[in-house]
Amino acid sequence: MVKRGWKGILLVTTAVVGLLSLRSVRGIDEAHVQMETIEEGSIDVVGTQVSFLGNLGSSPSSPTGEEAGAVRNVLLLHGAKFSAQTWQDLGTLSLLATNGFRVAAVNLPTRVTTSPRDELLELICSGLGMGVDSPAVIVSPSMSGSFSVPLLLSKPELFAGYVPVAPGQALSYTAEDFAAVTGVPALIVYGELDRMGSRASSLLSSIPGSRVLMVPGASHPCYIDEPDMFHESLLSFLNEDAHFSRAR
Repeated sequence: MVKRGWKGILLVTTAVVGLLSLRSVRGIDEAHVQMETIEEGSIDVVGTQVSFLGNLGSSPSSPTGEEAGAVRNVLLLHGAKFSAQTWQDLGTLSLLATNGFRVAAVNLPTRVTTSPRDELLELICSGLGMGVDSPAVIVSPSMSGSFSVPLLLSKPELFAGYVPVAPGQALSYTAEDFAAVTGVPALIVYGELDRMGSRASSLLSSIPGSRVLMVPGASHPCYIDEPDMFHESLLSFLNEDAHFSRAR
């Protein structure tokens, strides 16, 4: 069951801030920047309400508006100290929505222990209409790798692409594990000052055809340190490399 609601002043204000930040991202035509509505909603995952921010409309489990082409789903996860609101504050949600992506940022159910985290992420994807029929590019910083990395290794078909940002969970696996992942474009991101992120990225770079972005002078949350560079690289990856499925 999907629930939707407004946090009017907060969401509208942050959407405007996000749009203003687009002006500093190269490749964005200001004349075509339009207000995109970012709404709050929730889905039920094993009896827990998982909230999200996004432009999914009234029926998140049934993508619409892209019948003539690919459904360009993007799912934004978050690190331990952050939340879905982080992507709103950075302007990422507005940026992706304005560029024609169907995007959601979720608040991960980190306190749910009745199911493995990769299974929880699979259920989240399904509930948001980002399952195997129309998989998403999953952007996964830091702690969220405990959800995304095992899912990538067990069910790569659920990924239209993967953007890991220094997920420590990668250190629990080998380069050979990641080399076995096929058909998943990957943009691997880490900050120059993040030693753990560098080690994780070295392993993840074994994903066939992946590319690596080292953000100069940036720390562990490098996408927050240098949002313009991150946004530009993310848009390029989404437009050029991701394998979005056609609507069915």
